[in-house]
Amino acid sequence: MSIPDEENSDPKYIFANSKKWMLLIPVLIFSGIVLGIGIVFRQKLMLQDNKVQQANKVQIEKSENTNLGLKESSQASISASNCLPGGSIIIEKVNLISPGFVVIHEIPNDYENGVFGNSDLLQAGESEAVTVLLSKETKENEKYYATLFSDDGDGSFSLDQGDKPMENKNGKSVTVKIIVESDIESDENYMTL
Repeated sequence: MSIPDEENSDPKYIFANSKKWMLLIPVLIFSGIVLGIGIVFRQKLMLQDNKVQQANKVQIEKSENTNLGLKESSQASISASNCLPGGSIIIEKVNLISPGFVVIHEIPNDYENGVFGNSDLLQAGESEAVTVLLSKETKENEKYYATLFSDDGDGSFSLDQGDKPMENKNGKSVTVKIIVESDIESDENYMTL
């Protein structure tokens, strides 16, 4: 049985039915607030998580790009050709796992008595055409050694402080032998100073 339209317009009927709806309004408002807070909180968490992921990605990219300074290996390396006589030596390529120096000396593994030149501080990574100024002139047919040293943190080379030879995976110093020759074809990488 349906209620005639006249009764539906009765204020008592409208008021009685609107109370039911009036009770739903606070529930809907509360639910909307909780849902809104949840969405905002979730977005903030996602944004924070995104920032953390970006920071981690940058840190990973830095370590991958430098690989502690190296492209293909986690080992320090040095390469040099024979050089012309003079007051400097050019080292072709250096890979450092931490900041350090190229040190020129006369006797293998004798750094106390035979050092007569060192590079400026080199940053971790690959460096090419590193010029090492010497405290004495090199002469034809002499043999010298170029060894990589790590920096103790002060930015200047000193055997007395804490600069130590870098070692390869076998525990030996990273060193290359250089022979002085006057018949090397001269180019811009081998000019003497």
